[in-house]
Order: sequence, then structure tokens, then C-alpha cells
Amino acid sequence: MDDKTVKPKILVFSKLFWPEGGGAELATYLIIRDVLSKYFDVTVVSGTKTPEQDIPGSIRYIYWNILETRYKPIEWIKLFANINWLKRFVEKTDIVYIPSHTLIPLSIALKIIKPDIKIVLHLHNYQILTYTSVVLTDREPDMATDMIVEYGEHKSLIRTLLTGLGHYINYINRLAIRFVDKIICVSNRQYEILKKYVPEIRDKTHVIYNPPPPMPTVNKRIGEEPTLLYAGGGSYIKGFAMLLNAIARLLKRSKAKIY
Repeated sequence: MDDKTVKPKILVFSKLFWPEGGGAELATYLIIRDVLSKYFDVTVVSGTKTPEQDIPGSIRYIYWNILETRYKPIEWIKLFANINWLKRFVEKTDIVYIPSHTLIPLSIALKIIKPDIKIVLHLHNYQILTYTSVVLTDREPDMATDMIVEYGEHKSLIRTLLTGLGHYINYINRLAIRFVDKIICVSNRQYEILKKYVPEIRDKTHVIYNPPPPMPTVNKRIGEEPTLLYAGGGSYIKGFAMLLNAIARLLKRSKAKIY
């Protein structure tokens, strides 16, 4: 694209921005840095006070403290309560890109402000199906699923009961996708699961794999004894509890070092 050509304006709403967050935030950062910045005039609105510095200088970054709100229902209320703040950015924007699962209801507010704006929603999980954004194998994405996930993660009965109520509040996300023009899924399997329960996404969804992250140099020297190097997080849902159980069994059967 010619440098003199006026680029279309894209507004990115991301609850967190790299280096805060996890895989979804890293993917968002790489997409903005390596793709969007080349073809669009990019503005990022995020709840991260100190973003990654290695982004093109042409990208405008705005910290918005509303996106630091911890609980999703409260955050959703604040989004609609601050519609006038949003208006000053949205009215001058051609496209809005939403890669954060907690900000899906923002689509409704954006279309109220500017009905002809194009909205792209990037789904990294299953937020439109469950309040916890998690789908369990061989289970329907129902209230019980949300409660199982919440109790497994936090072991709090009060939080578990509130999450059961959150399952029904979460239907706002299914409503919100009607206001979205395009949806990106990160895998074919994710798309198939979402389409099974929300078939109306079929005609507006594309599968695009996340860009590969830079590979770090690992200088750990491995000795002669069996070694297990675990570099994942501590999420119960992603299998950390199962890993600990497996490690305990492994140590009983063999001499191994665990990192």
C-alpha cells in the first residue's frame, strides 16, 4: 500500500494487552503488530496500563480503566453506561476488532452508536456458550457445566452458585453476535462446536489459525536421568491438577527430576 494512501481506520478493543494475559493476548499483539498495522490506521483501547513496547509507532494506544473491571456482568453494565465515551472514537472508525471474550456485548453498543460500522469478533474460547467460556467433553454447555468449572477452579460454593446465575446472564453474548458482521474462530474444531449450539454463526464465520509466537531459546541442560520440563500454567481446567497426580505416580515408579 502506498504510504500516501489513506488507510481505513480500525479500532481494537482488548481487555488486556500483551504482555498481560495469555495466548489470546499474545495472538492479538502479533496480529496487530504484523498484520493490522500494515493495512490500517490502528487504535487500541485496553485495560492494560503498560503495554508491550515493541509495536509500530503508528499505532495509537489508549488505556481505559473501565476494562480493568473484574466481574463480567459489572463490566458489561459499565460499557453501556459509558456509551458517550465510546461515541467519540467509534464515529470516526470504519472497523472495530474485538478479540476479548469479555467484551462481546460491546457489539450491541457499537451498532447503536454507528449502525453501519463493521464489527469483527475473534473468538478464542466458548464465551457465547457458557459463562465460564469453557466447554467440557461429553457435556452440554449448560448451567451445570459452568458450576462444575467454577468449583473446580476456585473451590468456592458461593462463587459456584453465582456462576450458575451467570449462565443465564451470559445469554447477552448470544444476542450480541447478531450485531457482529464477521466472526473468526481459531480452529475447525472450535467452529464445529460453536456452530452445533449456535447455528446462526455459520454464514459469518471464518477459521483463521493464530500466528505462531516467537520461539524462545531454552538453555536448560538435560542430564542423564529422566527429566520432565513443564512450562504450562496452573489452570485446573487445562489439566494442571491431573498433571500433579501424574507426577506423583511417576515419582513413585522412577527417579526423575521435575522442573
